[in-house]
Amino acid sequence: MKINKEKNFQFYKILFVMSALVTLYLYYTDYGKDFLFHPRVFLSLLFFILVYYYGVYQKKPFALFLVKLFVWLQIIPFIFFLVDALT
Repeated sequence: MKINKEKNFQFYKILFVMSALVTLYLYYTDYGKDFLFHPRVFLSLLFFILVYYYGVYQKKPFALFLVKLFVWLQIIPFIFFLVDALT
């Protein structure tokens, strides 16, 4: 049972990093190098780093919840974008 939880956690870590990078890319394509681009990216990176640090290295329950929540909140729109692009 412990191995399965560890694999699941590794999967969430990978998805969190990938979704964070995709989010930063979407900010760039949405704002370009406009005035709002820099503060939003800075705050997002700060959020991603703090959640990753506390969730992965410290294994705090609130950060683990935020990692899972962020991953699912990124997967749902991604599915909608794929469905929209394929139709």
